Amino acid sequence: MRGLGVATAIAVVAAAAAQLAAAVMTPLIGRALVEQAAADGGEGVAAAFLVQAVGIFAALAVLLVAGVLVIVWLWRARKNLDAFPGASADLGAGWAIGGWFTPIANFVIPCRLMLQVARESVHRRWVGPVVAVWWAAFLVYQCLGRLLEGDVPVDGTRDYGALSAYFDQELLSGAVSALVFGVAGGCLAWLVYGVSRAQTDRIARGDVLHAYAAYAQAAYLQTAFPAADPSVTGIPADVPAGGQPAAGGTIQV
Repeated sequence: MRGLGVATAIAVVAAAAAQLAAAVMTPLIGRALVEQAAADGGEGVAAAFLVQAVGIFAALAVLLVAGVLVIVWLWRARKNLDAFPGASADLGAGWAIGGWFTPIANFVIPCRLMLQVARESVHRRWVGPVVAVWWAAFLVYQCLGRLLEGDVPVDGTRDYGALSAYFDQELLSGAVSALVFGVAGGCLAWLVYGVSRAQTDRIARGDVLHAYAAYAQAAYLQTAFPAADPSVTGIPADVPAGGQPAAGGTIQV
């Protein structure tokens, strides 16, 4: 679980960095190419839009990879709750996938599922606020992408003033959107890492207790029925003794 969590957190951070790079670098390069075209009458306008398209598609590719990993991670984290005594959630693991694609419900379900998984895994007060900031920032990012989208000049590619103004607007709107996405990505990466670490530790403690119980039972049977299994004479020294909570105990991380 921890390996998947680390990979997901890294992918989310990479997606945020790619969004910021595309939002800042492509308008700057585009504007520079437009200014060069205006100065020498070259064909820099087409190259400016090509650079913009490449930057957008590259950022979307990284975002797609991160999105797939987040869905897989959330599904697995929710499934783990079913194996933890005392943990409960009213949303099934299937909503980790369907919750993102169900119209209207996708404004609420991913947030609710993440909150349930995080609260049942990481027993800390900061869980609720971090989930709220993540989801609010993500929804704002979705809206900003539509509200601040600039209009490509349609009165000819030789209107260099309008083209420069377009790339200036893209720089401003893209930078704001990328910063908001960065807030959402940072919160999500923190949640993914914290939940993954907590669940991994919880599983490990459950495995230790189960191993101890198995050896204790075998040792008892050997004592009560000596002919049952002469190879088991006691609990090996490398098996930790009690004092460690079983899976389902409260975890503080």
